[in-house]
Amino acid sequence: RPIRPIRPIRPIRPIRPIRPIRPIRPIRPIRPIRPIRPIRPIRPIRPI
Repeated sequence: RPIRPIRPIRPIRPIRPIRPIRPIRPIRPIRPIRPIRPIRPIRPIRPI
């Protein structure tokens, strides 16, 4: 039997589509939806 490759044979195409060099807008939004740090401080876990 011929040795079959693990991955199926697909046409040679790039994974990501070709995009223009100049970026239209930055990926990150101007205002963050939620703050990185929580409003209430997390209590430290201490053993009794």
